[in-house]
Amino acid sequence: MDIGIVGAGRLGETLARLFVDAGHEVMLSNSRGAWSVEDQTDELGRHAHPGDVEEAVLSGEVVVLALPFRNRESLPSGDLFAGKIVVDATNPYTESGEVMDLPRPSSEYVARQFPGARVVKAFNTLDWETLRDAADPTGDDRPDDGRVADDRLAVFVAGDYPNANETVADLVEDVGFAPVETGTLAEGSTRQEPGGELYGRPMAAGDARKRIPAGRN
Repeated sequence: MDIGIVGAGRLGETLARLFVDAGHEVMLSNSRGAWSVEDQTDELGRHAHPGDVEEAVLSGEVVVLALPFRNRESLPSGDLFAGKIVVDATNPYTESGEVMDLPRPSSEYVARQFPGARVVKAFNTLDWETLRDAADPTGDDRPDDGRVADDRLAVFVAGDYPNANETVADLVEDVGFAPVETGTLAEGSTRQEPGGELYGRPMAAGDARKRIPAGRN
């Protein structure tokens, strides 16, 4: 799958490495231009490519937002994202590290900014070091229902489009975690964002599923 990543900091680079290692084509980008990520993509190998933000958005069937939430207004026009699955991995922090006081979940702002996209909240509850170190892509001991084994770490997935959720869940499995759905974009994001019951709490998928209302997984 072709994946565009907007944001080449620690989270963006970590996700790029995980996706490349899982066999996906990745274009990594940031606001400074393709030249600024060439060293990173060279290190990641031939399946990683440098690009500017617009190129990364256009290149990806899935576009991952790994930039600070407060910088989202710098992104290209929402029309460029039309038809894309947009993975919102952002968290609503100010530049000084405080949680923004927002009247609704931050992912709803992202969805309103890109009305033609299918926004899925994922990859935002674990820090980049946990994502780097805890991935278990070789695990093949799935239970009879086809889910990834419950002892893998959970990556939470929330969204309003079942097909988009499924695509992102497949990517979560590819990179060595277990997808656990948390509900619609609004309700799931509330659980996943800073201050929510799931944020910053690494947990095995089996334990995570016990926290989610019946019927979500």
